[in-house]
Amino acid sequence: EPLKRRKEIESRINYLAYHDDLTGLPNRGMFAEKVEAEMNRASQRRNGFAMLWLDLDRFKTINDSLGHAVGDQLLVAVAHRLGQFPGNPDYLFRMGGDEFTILLPDTNAEQEEQAAQALLELFRDPVRVGPSAYHLSISIGIALYPDDGRDLIQLQQNADTAMYSAKETRNGWKRYLTDMNRKAKERLLLENDLRI
Repeated sequence: EPLKRRKEIESRINYLAYHDDLTGLPNRGMFAEKVEAEMNRASQRRNGFAMLWLDLDRFKTINDSLGHAVGDQLLVAVAHRLGQFPGNPDYLFRMGGDEFTILLPDTNAEQEEQAAQALLELFRDPVRVGPSAYHLSISIGIALYPDDGRDLIQLQQNADTAMYSAKETRNGWKRYLTDMNRKAKERLLLENDLRI
């Protein structure tokens, strides 16, 4: 009996190490492992994969005005909605806060565009939490391996940069372009100058 209990505890600890407590989705730890595995697979098969970085628009406003309890319920509902995206559910991750990531193995530019459009379509209808319905939108940044990054950090940063570019233009989604880093640095320098 103690051995069985110990195994259950070990199993729970292992689950929590790789899953988000709120939504049950795989977390950053699992994400890092999957990306490494996909990089190895891609180099063996000489193909790439796409990283889609998703962020809820104006979520901070919702959290601040309605409270964290409603915010948490919304995040669970959003995770469920994203789970309806066609593809492998093991490739959907919650990165923390209102950020989620999807990996698309063996993909090309046309497929990534279709995937981004399909994700935007998932939020055409409001998200329900109890008796209330909330109209949510997402911004998506896309980076491709190996073109936009040859390691986890670079790929993640570039997908994140593309996502912020999508937010600025309210375009829904953006594919990473090298020019985006220059613009992001210019904006940061400008903001620092304004603070001085």
